[in-house]
Amino acid sequence: MSYVTIEVPTGKEYAILSLNRAPVNSMNYALWLQLGDALTYCESHFTLSTTKQTSAPPNVKTLHDGRSSIRGIIITSALRRHVFTAGNDILELYAPKSNMEQYVQFNTAQNIFLGRLLKTPLLSVAAIRGACPAGGCVLALCCDYRIMTTGTGADVIGLNEVALGIPVPASWIKLMEYLVGGAIVTKMLIGGEMISSKMAKDFGLVNELVDVSDAKSVDDATSRVLNHATKYADSILKMPDEGRVLTKGCLRNDMADTWIQRVPMESLSGWKMLQEPKVVSALGEVLQRLSGDKKSKL
Repeated sequence: MSYVTIEVPTGKEYAILSLNRAPVNSMNYALWLQLGDALTYCESHFTLSTTKQTSAPPNVKTLHDGRSSIRGIIITSALRRHVFTAGNDILELYAPKSNMEQYVQFNTAQNIFLGRLLKTPLLSVAAIRGACPAGGCVLALCCDYRIMTTGTGADVIGLNEVALGIPVPASWIKLMEYLVGGAIVTKMLIGGEMISSKMAKDFGLVNELVDVSDAKSVDDATSRVLNHATKYADSILKMPDEGRVLTKGCLRNDMADTWIQRVPMESLSGWKMLQEPKVVSALGEVLQRLSGDKKSKL
């Protein structure tokens, strides 16, 4: 099943990557894998790429002629509710329902993609409509620019793993520290806090806000946040790619490379942690609370 759609609007040089795994875009192995495939496809059509991938990824819906350039990506939600992504699927983390091989596979797909997104030569923009906890938050943080709604009633963001009984991954902490600063991050992460989009803008976690309080529908709210995202992409892509790509590399490549190098070690230590009785109990309680809705908050 396809959870990711790549769409390149006519006459544009960016792709819109829409996530649609109802009900809340909980991110399982398949969704992370499809995001990786989508990124590979888009990067292969970048103007500075030496190879072109004309065939679309088999599990990703692709609306692109296979020939025109892709210089940027905008990641957004296609859900009918105000959720960017509710984070990792709890079933991928709940040890009684998984095993070491399955978890390592999941964690590797997730964090290899995040490391790649952090340093991609493509311009990357997160168009966030509604709630954006944990795994959704770090997905947004790996983008170059984050635009988020106000006025949906669900506009919160944060790495809230501690509130659910598990630690925030080290690479995720480093990224938030890099973007925001130590004192604020310490308070947020230790307390498992979710903050409003307005507060996130004040802290520098989000770059731009879009008020959708008077939006007539979900489609209207989606259109508004995407409009801001496309305007930003158009303004940046007026400039040549070379300077942006080299500057971004200086800012992010070392962090991204370290992130990717740590994946094997962190996958094994992560599985060991998830087997701890107190962690199993805590995640089991989360599953009980969410039973019947299949939500996730990681």
